[in-house]
This record gives sequence, structure tokens and C-alpha cells, in this order.
Amino acid sequence: MPSRNQPTVRLRRIGSALRKAREANNLTVGTACRRYGRSKSWLSTLENGLHTIDPQEPADLLDFWGPHVRRQDFRCCP
Repeated sequence: MPSRNQPTVRLRRIGSALRKAREANNLTVGTACRRYGRSKSWLSTLENGLHTIDPQEPADLLDFWGPHVRRQDFRCCP
């Protein structure tokens, strides 16, 4: 039985796509969090697939990250 703290494949894919987008924008975790209005721990757990994500959040983050994000990276989202 998987651990409660073990990320699902879907959450890992979302987190990986978000990390790639942040890095493509040359943003550190701290800078991205200040601009997006969230904590470093929130983004870190999200990028590591350890945080569930609100269904609207991927779209908001895609808009925030801008042109460096491929929407197909988020096809796993509802």
C-alpha cells in the first residue's frame, strides 16, 4: 500500500511541468512565490507532487508563467 506522502503520477507530472515553466522563466522558488502570492513551502510541495491542486490552479499558474508553458503538459488535470 502506498504511503500517504507518496505523490501520484498525475501530481508528479503537474509538479514537473510547473517546475520546468518556472525555470524557463528564470525564476527562483522565492521570487516566483512572492510574485504569485504563495509560500515557498506550497510551491515546493506542489512541484514535488506532494500537494493536491485545486482544479482552477493549473489554469491560473499557466497564465502566470506565460508563454514558456505548454498547455499539453497539463492534460492530466481535470
